Amino acid sequence: MRPILRLALTIPAVLIASYAAVEAVRFARAERLSRGDTVEALQAALRMTPGNADYHTRIATLDPSQDDELVVALTLNPRDPSWWIMLSVSQEEHGDVAGAEKSLRQANIVSRYYTPRWSLAAFYYRQGNKAEFTRWARSALSVGYGGPESLYQMAQRLSISSNQILDDLLPEVPERVDSYLHLLLQQGKVEQEYAFAAQLLRVGSEANRSSVLETCESLFIAGKTDQAVALWNGAIQARWIALSPLDPLLGKSLGNDSVSGELLGLGFDWKSSIPSVVSASRSVPDRSLCLEFSGSQPETGDLISQFVPLLPNRRYQLNVHYRLHPTSSESGLQWSVLPVPSGKPLMVGLMNLSSETFVEQSFPFETPPLQGPMRILLSYARLPGTTRIEGTLWIQSVQLNLLP
Repeated sequence: MRPILRLALTIPAVLIASYAAVEAVRFARAERLSRGDTVEALQAALRMTPGNADYHTRIATLDPSQDDELVVALTLNPRDPSWWIMLSVSQEEHGDVAGAEKSLRQANIVSRYYTPRWSLAAFYYRQGNKAEFTRWARSALSVGYGGPESLYQMAQRLSISSNQILDDLLPEVPERVDSYLHLLLQQGKVEQEYAFAAQLLRVGSEANRSSVLETCESLFIAGKTDQAVALWNGAIQARWIALSPLDPLLGKSLGNDSVSGELLGLGFDWKSSIPSVVSASRSVPDRSLCLEFSGSQPETGDLISQFVPLLPNRRYQLNVHYRLHPTSSESGLQWSVLPVPSGKPLMVGLMNLSSETFVEQSFPFETPPLQGPMRILLSYARLPGTTRIEGTLWIQSVQLNLLP
């Protein structure tokens, strides 16, 4: 290649490299200025890089009176949904409701994610537009992982009924139904809980079992026994629980008559409140729950309990298969049947059959004329004139029979 031609080709490359170096320095200076994070610093940075949309947006954020800077930023870069949302807030604050709606819809055109949809739903909530709120809230709930609680609360404040929320708002996504059910449980809205728990049973999986069983307890404590039993039996039918269903009319009121397996601690299964100073273990040969008392435990305490749906004005008998090896026959161990959440016990029966082999002891009782939630409780209390129990209790089974 001739020298003159080589020189001609080299000159543009040198000019381009020089220009790039100058631009790099200019952008670096503008970036240093912008870090001052004041309107003046950003304006100085813009004089050096007038096409920087981020600087225009930051000025509008620092000085809301300069909301025209947002318009400039969106002219330079209309693909950022957060800027459209910022513009809509400013427009709504200045009474331009139509403009705010248009900006939010534009945000949803450039982005299909949760935040733009949530923002439009919140806009319609503020306008009291139930139909559009429901549409966009459902759209938001169908995507992404944004926290849904605020949408649920907006729906409630718009007086959208629980049936409408279930049918029109919530997608059939177990996580969304579960989260709304938890909100109802926190709010204590017992009248609405059953429908959502039943829906969760239909669309959910065993991962949602705890929520359904928490609802089961909430309904039972509130006196809604039939609904509580229906949820428990539904979880069994769905194979979320490996137990037999309840049928109080046929005398099947004990959710679990064995204490050998892993206790759920929810619903109509056993709950453990065994103190740490009492050693609890499983006896493999005879499939019993083994409790060892050292004598250092408190003088009184609860051990295990279970909610039981009982019929009113009927006779029952509690049968316990156990063996007990304490240092004294006056163990202070007792079974009782108590109203929920509290009240005078229907029955208190002491376990006093000390034996090296398993024995059965029966405790009859009668229920009051009015139906109410009850629980069976095993507890201990030091009897007057005795020392604290020392020894071991093995419980193999507990049965509850409806008597004629």
